[in-house]
Amino acid sequence: LAALEPKFWKRFCEAVGRKDLVSKQLQDVQDDIAQIIAGRPRAAWEGFFAEHDIPGEPVLAASEALAHPQVAHRDLLRAADDGILRLGFPATFDGERPRASAHVPELGGDTEAITEEHHLAPHLSPKQRRGAGIGRKGGLKRWLVQKAAELAERARSRRA
Repeated sequence: LAALEPKFWKRFCEAVGRKDLVSKQLQDVQDDIAQIIAGRPRAAWEGFFAEHDIPGEPVLAASEALAHPQVAHRDLLRAADDGILRLGFPATFDGERPRASAHVPELGGDTEAITEEHHLAPHLSPKQRRGAGIGRKGGLKRWLVQKAAELAERARSRRA
């Protein structure tokens, strides 16, 4: 349900028989809406939204979304040279749709260049950047591997 405009919200509330919710738009009504939505199957809601001209769409599984007619109509899904599917940008600018790049960087592969280009957190160390949510977050396995490498290096330097 995407009834952000008052006319759509009113139309939805009246169509489901909940006029008491009309004055509560953008208030804490999630539980009421969830109960209303749960009361009908997905196919019924698809017809309902279309019949009442209310903006709403079902939440689709990934496989359903990829097979959706709008994906084909807007030519949103393309295989790159590496065979990996790329999802295109859904809007157009001056009648043209920006295309996804064939190059997909490794996770965090462009972080340094982007943070430098936009002058983001230049005073932070890599550890502080990760703590601020910039760049890769290390997991326990990565930490253990790094610590083991550090310990091995220390042991080698002591023997030398």
